[in-house]
Amino acid sequence: DSPSIEQSTPIAQCYTTAHNMGEQGFMRNPSKLNNNIKNNDNSDNRNPSATSSTAPASPHRRRPHHNHHCRNQLPNKVGNDDTDKHIVKMTLQHRKHSHEHATTNSFFPKRSSPPNNSDNDGHNSHGHGHGHGHDNSHNNTHNNKSRQWRFLLTVLLPSALVLALDAMYLANFYHRRPQTSPQTISWHPQTPSLSRHHDGGLDDDGHDRDRDRDRDRDRDRDRDRDRDRDRDRDRDVLRFDLDVLRNVHATYQGARSRIEWKQSPANTPLFVANQNITVAPLMATVDRRPILVRKQLLDDRKTRNVARNGKELGCALSSTTFVSHLKHHDLKKYQQKYGHRHGCEVCFQFSNRKDMTDFLSERQNKAKWMTIETNASTSTKCVKGRATVTSRFGQWQQEEETQGRRFQGFGYPWTVDCLLPNGIPELTCKEISKMQRNIDEGRVDGLLDIRFGTKLVIGWTEGTKRGNYFAVWSQWPWKAVMSHDDDREEIAKKLSMTWNDETSWYVPKSGEELKLAHVEGPGYDQTEYNGKPSIRSIDPQSNSKGGVHVRLLVNLYHYIRNAPGSTHIVAVVDGQAHRSYEYLTEALNTNISLLYRDFWQSLLSEINHANPTDLLPMHEDSSTTSHAFTDMTLMQLLRLRKINILMVPVLTPSPLFEQSVCGGQYQFATYLAARYSADYHVIMFIDGDTSLLERPQTQPLPSSSSSTQLKRTQQQIYYDRFFSPTHSTQCAGHRYQLIEQYVPPSHDTDEHLLQCTHDLLSHPKKWKFAMKNCHLKEGHIVGRTDAIYAYSVHHPDTLEGYAPIGVDDCISPGNTWSERYYLLESEMVQIHLRDRERKKECTCFVNRSK
Repeated sequence: DSPSIEQSTPIAQCYTTAHNMGEQGFMRNPSKLNNNIKNNDNSDNRNPSATSSTAPASPHRRRPHHNHHCRNQLPNKVGNDDTDKHIVKMTLQHRKHSHEHATTNSFFPKRSSPPNNSDNDGHNSHGHGHGHGHDNSHNNTHNNKSRQWRFLLTVLLPSALVLALDAMYLANFYHRRPQTSPQTISWHPQTPSLSRHHDGGLDDDGHDRDRDRDRDRDRDRDRDRDRDRDRDRDRDVLRFDLDVLRNVHATYQGARSRIEWKQSPANTPLFVANQNITVAPLMATVDRRPILVRKQLLDDRKTRNVARNGKELGCALSSTTFVSHLKHHDLKKYQQKYGHRHGCEVCFQFSNRKDMTDFLSERQNKAKWMTIETNASTSTKCVKGRATVTSRFGQWQQEEETQGRRFQGFGYPWTVDCLLPNGIPELTCKEISKMQRNIDEGRVDGLLDIRFGTKLVIGWTEGTKRGNYFAVWSQWPWKAVMSHDDDREEIAKKLSMTWNDETSWYVPKSGEELKLAHVEGPGYDQTEYNGKPSIRSIDPQSNSKGGVHVRLLVNLYHYIRNAPGSTHIVAVVDGQAHRSYEYLTEALNTNISLLYRDFWQSLLSEINHANPTDLLPMHEDSSTTSHAFTDMTLMQLLRLRKINILMVPVLTPSPLFEQSVCGGQYQFATYLAARYSADYHVIMFIDGDTSLLERPQTQPLPSSSSSTQLKRTQQQIYYDRFFSPTHSTQCAGHRYQLIEQYVPPSHDTDEHLLQCTHDLLSHPKKWKFAMKNCHLKEGHIVGRTDAIYAYSVHHPDTLEGYAPIGVDDCISPGNTWSERYYLLESEMVQIHLRDRERKKECTCFVNRSK
């Protein structure tokens, strides 16, 4: 191992060969060692399995391997040429006869035979003696010395080197082996570099530059591995929805929208708007709403009954398209007058017209209800679907603009849902996505592209041009609509037939089994640019939180208390998604003693004495409160309460953000239901500046309530409302009471916000005053996923006639108060921690004694 050995000497060449063999021959490729042993040791037949090229080579049982070429170049102490020639002659004779003796080990000597004796055939047991009966004593002495040196240099020294390398390898392997489960971390041990870098050496201070460089490289590798291990471990708490991100990228790359103007009546000239109308394709997805699956199955049984209980259920999709100038859209007649003109399709483009013609040709003859259009010039075949167009808040937004209050010059994200015909195996979402994956992976030649398209027809109401209309055509590549699970047959198998169908996955048997998701967003950091609202530009030095709401940490504190085992979905605009994820990761890795200065110790004390699914009361830390876990992070606390966070990027091009309400919130309301309803039992959709609080335990209960109702988590409350055999109101959705609490700028910190909510929970008079006087606006919503069509911000919309039997649309006329529709004060209320004042009395840190 000494750097003073010159590489030109024979022993240095053998040293290098041993090193190369050690690093490449078995450390990186164990089977290569076995092959070398088999090829160079044909005389060893005692253990054939040890030399098999397919058997795994244990590092504990390595046999040293070195070439005869190197052995013949090893130096010896014999100084005359005759002796050197004699040694060469003996070596040649050994090579000639070595394959004739299966019992002779060419690597190790026979310890039972004297070194100067020959075997019955006259060959020395080492394979290096004369073998012809020379009895000259000088030659014997000389040969004994030569054999000893050759044995030392050809056998013991290489063996020792290989064993040393092997030991270093094993020591390095076990030292670096991770302690976590291999199912969690995909990690493979890296072979350390043991060969000498001959361009190195010692620096001026006598340090080994090669060793320092190897140590630095190993340290960097360890740090990278530890970081990857921590990232993998943290994914059980924080996860970014990469499937949605791929949809967003595919939409920007391949989705398009265009306008086609029509005239009415036919003899009038073609109308061209005097404004430049902007249209843009937004979010689209495979529709995974259980209520849409039930609708398809029920309609199919009434007519053709070809869906085979969901096995051949036609694909369903949901999409939104932004159209500017909402003020001039005819919203009163878009269904009655233009409903038959709306449309949707899925198109398959082939490399040749024969494949296009053959695709679905037999199905088309049998399925008379299926409409297909072909374009021979592009070898494209399009299957028509049934389209449904909605604009849930369009008329309200239009009235606001018309009356001059707000939303001047805004557009609207129109929703188009599409259902393909049943009974065609190739037209299920699962099969179409499988075709797309085959295209991406190069497994198919004939099929080139798959696209989803919609046609939206809107009437124009401007001035004397009334009666004209225009069509908006939008198209997405199929990669832009694929979800994390496109098998809608599985949704059909789990459907609930009635409101309390416990045989269905969508009806949990208890609050502990209920899967809950609380959703907020899309969030964004806004500024103003050239007089218009704009997403703030994020530079590397920016301290922006991106799309993470400033109230998130306060909300998470209360979810930790009253919603253990739930999922928090944070939707953010795609232009700030990276910064949002970075900020949230930093926050989650911060000590809770820094985030919740006055409330973290009491919270941990409650956790120590409670079950993982229990409600935790809120207490302020006292001067005597102490806890050992001062370095616990928010990530660890969430993991302890089994709460995870899912971040979802929402496609938000600049025209949409500048000309739509709340950064495109209306498009996300439908997308949320279509994308995630099948994954949970209950989903709540609320604003990011609101916290959900349970009734204080100091407050008396109504006479009809039991004391256990004071200790219910959110899951238990929603189970009672939606699924309980004795307490359910059998509604598709409910609305919260929204209690206003203004936060003055001087108190707009997480510490003061927690203190504000603590005051409500700990001061009975303040709670009672707020419930009576501060319910100023509409609250947000919560719904059971098997009955929800859209989480429309303040309205849990369903489809009448397609919800499970017994589930009603409980939205009261005019949104008036009703105990059946609104969640009660004894259940859960929504506290609006607002940065703008609506009522002076409804302010944090006032009215404690009223």
